[in-house]
Amino acid sequence: MSEEQFKQLFSAYHSTKKDNFGLGLSMVKTIVEKKLEGKIIALNEAEGLRFIISLPYTIRS
Repeated sequence: MSEEQFKQLFSAYHSTKKDNFGLGLSMVKTIVEKKLEGKIIALNEAEGLRFIISLPYTIRS
């Protein structure tokens, strides 16, 4: 993936495919960060994209 495409990865309505709305990754990022209070990181590696999702862990008694 090019650097320019990578910069737009989580943008709403951005897609590298012709017949796609480009909402998937934008929605995932919103859910992970706003609703689940986590973080999502994308890495542009030679083998392809890698996503790391980190969610908080709370111990309840």
